Amino acid sequence: MLQKKLPIYVHRGKKGISPLIASVLVIGMVVVTASIVFFWGKGFTEEIIEKEGAVSQQRLNCATDVKINVLSESSGLLTIENAGSGRVDAFSLVVDGVAEEQIVSIEPGNTQQIASSVQPGQKVDIIPKIRIGAGVFQPCSSQKVTYKV
Repeated sequence: MLQKKLPIYVHRGKKGISPLIASVLVIGMVVVTASIVFFWGKGFTEEIIEKEGAVSQQRLNCATDVKINVLSESSGLLTIENAGSGRVDAFSLVVDGVAEEQIVSIEPGNTQQIASSVQPGQKVDIIPKIRIGAGVFQPCSSQKVTYKV
């Protein structure tokens, strides 16, 4: 069997890209890609730091500005006073291990009635919460109040 030789094409007079220009192009692409990643990463980390800073500030506010008192209970309504210097935006009421969320805002020095499912003889844990974003609340667990009905 005879093998047929394929012709070898030689491009006479045409030159390819020189190694120097190829190296410069590769280095340029690497620099551009690195700068894009750097600036994206910088913005991304700044955003995370800003969000975490806001959450940390709200946690500090929980410890220093939030204090509640339960004044009374009548027919499933708890009367709660905001005795702190910061606004309380919501509450978690925990009765027999079952939590129920109440979104009720109380300004400092004011009182508000909150509906609950607590029955006579039961204990209710009332955990105040402050708003840290749209629909996002930070529980102030250190300011929890336990009230026996």
